[in-house]
Amino acid sequence: MKSITDVQKMLNNIPNINSGGCGIASLAMYRWLKKNNKLNKNTKFIYLHHNMDYNYYSNKKALNADNTVIPGSCEHVLLYHRGYYRDSKSSKKILNKPSYKILETTNENFILQSVNNVFDWNHKFDRKKIKGIEKTLDINLSDVKID
Repeated sequence: MKSITDVQKMLNNIPNINSGGCGIASLAMYRWLKKNNKLNKNTKFIYLHHNMDYNYYSNKKALNADNTVIPGSCEHVLLYHRGYYRDSKSSKKILNKPSYKILETTNENFILQSVNNVFDWNHKFDRKKIKGIEKTLDINLSDVKID
């Protein structure tokens, strides 16, 4: 893989990646960028929540990955990097999600705790695919629960 776009294309070929695997995909993109020295100070995780979920997830303890609050799933997770909101499908300059509240964090531990809250995510995505993501991207995702 030479670029983040290559990584996105590879991830997008995984069945149901955006049906329970979007947080894992964002973490994989982040770790690929980190491994290849391509992170910048503005790279962050973007969680999209329905209004009713936002107050729980925007709790300062959750943002600080305090173990008293275990973050869970959301409607969608993106990675913001170099001026684009990225998931496996696309890169967009503008995030047009008016019915959602947005939570932003640069805390890698927050997203790890979130994706490891396995029962809170859509189960269409087969977590056994994580091993293939690791191998193809040459990154470590061994701290992500498979089941």
